[in-house]
Amino acid sequence: MVQLGEVLKPHGIDGRVKVSLHLPARLHLSDLIGQKVILGDKAFVLEDALWMNKYALVNFRGVESLSEAEALRKLPLYLSRQQIGQLEDNEFYLEDLVELELVDEGTGELVGSLKDFEDIPGNPLIKIQRPNDKSLLLPFNEAFIGKIDLMNGKIFLREWKNFSLD
Repeated sequence: MVQLGEVLKPHGIDGRVKVSLHLPARLHLSDLIGQKVILGDKAFVLEDALWMNKYALVNFRGVESLSEAEALRKLPLYLSRQQIGQLEDNEFYLEDLVELELVDEGTGELVGSLKDFEDIPGNPLIKIQRPNDKSLLLPFNEAFIGKIDLMNGKIFLREWKNFSLD
């Protein structure tokens, strides 16, 4: 299973929820209608969805009240890898990056290992475990992330020292 989003909060009183979704470019919100998704540890069928700004407003089968929608607050939303389909050459699952080595692109110095992702809308962060047991948060974008080499288990970083307190 791959986490593609999180239920943020109820939207209205009829069971609809506001969801933060991170879909691969080839997968559209309309592709999910009628699909089984996992919220937390329970399966739901996505009945209807529409975009509102950068969030999705979603109805799940069987969720018909504000209290039922409230029970879904902060639950992660998962799809199976089969539902997502084949990835392009430059795509990857975020969960596959966890525990990879992070290396300075210029010097080859080991920076640490990727421990987790912090989902801040519009600016996702990676949590780095440094060799000295300190942690570092770094924006997960092209300004700081160079090549991602899954075959060799390495992610190359640039400009990361501006965020380090070492």
